[in-house]
Amino acid sequence: MKVYLYNYKARLASYEKRLIESDMCDENKQAILKFKQFLVVGNYSLPRIAKYFEILTMVNDLVGKPFTAYNSDDIYKLILNLQNKEVTESTKVTYYAILKRFFKWYMGNEESYPDFVKRLPTQVKRTDKKLPNEGELLTEVEVKKLIEKEIIDLNLK
Repeated sequence: MKVYLYNYKARLASYEKRLIESDMCDENKQAILKFKQFLVVGNYSLPRIAKYFEILTMVNDLVGKPFTAYNSDDIYKLILNLQNKEVTESTKVTYYAILKRFFKWYMGNEESYPDFVKRLPTQVKRTDKKLPNEGELLTEVEVKKLIEKEIIDLNLK
């Protein structure tokens, strides 16, 4: 069994308890709980399952209707909400991938994506990848010091 820095087992139990006690419609609660079982059987990691729980709960809170009634307008609403948040492109892509994965399981019988999530991007475009800032890069002097230290370390061995 894998050991994690954070107690994801307790975190998942907490998410599950809050889900059951929430005012979310029963249909969505059952869908999320069954999806959790699907992820466990599919050997997904506990951190990934916790992320799915977190995002699907947030999605439900934003849209506020049964998953079976979702359509393109609801997905646009979610995308606009994400665009207005100050999150990185990779975070947005993670949300999109989770939505696609969930709805493929829930409405596509694990065979195809429903039309309203089919076109969501699941990779960050090269132009959207963040490059390091000047302060995050090593200077020429720092690189030379590292090389010198490595050479000294090699000579000592």
